[in-house]
Amino acid sequence: IEGTGKDGLITEEDVKKTSTPQPQQENQGVKVTKKYDLFGYVDRIPLRGIRKVVAAHMEKSHLTTAPVTHTIDVDVTSLFMLREKEKKIAEMKKIHLTYIPFIVKAVIAALKKHPFLNASIEGEEIVIRKYYNISVAVDTAEGLIVPVVKGADQKDIFQIATELQELAEKAR
Repeated sequence: IEGTGKDGLITEEDVKKTSTPQPQQENQGVKVTKKYDLFGYVDRIPLRGIRKVVAAHMEKSHLTTAPVTHTIDVDVTSLFMLREKEKKIAEMKKIHLTYIPFIVKAVIAALKKHPFLNASIEGEEIVIRKYYNISVAVDTAEGLIVPVVKGADQKDIFQIATELQELAEKAR
């Protein structure tokens, strides 16, 4: 960005002029390769330009900065009421229904909305996973074990609850 402000400083107007994506330029030279890995389809996007620089700086800063945890309070009254309603159906099927399957479904919805959160960097590529294998920590006498519910997006709340219950029992 070339600054038009005093002494060449970048102004808000300069940023606004350049922050509007230019469709022809934005994807120029970026080739998304659709492939299949061990669990499902992935998109592979070349890691270039600003993303490559940011990735390098993030990797370097990870070694020298402290992790940060952010918490917020959330009103889960609606979730409580939904679980209570579904719990009766689950009991008839002999399924122990906790809040975790609902959280798993919410995580999947968020990952679908923001696919770069379900991605990693491998070499010179960004790998965006198109499948949703969700892990949940289980406390055991040996410490935490993290079993994985594979293809969780293809399962309903009861299937996830059943699988989590079985995986937790196996882990313990």
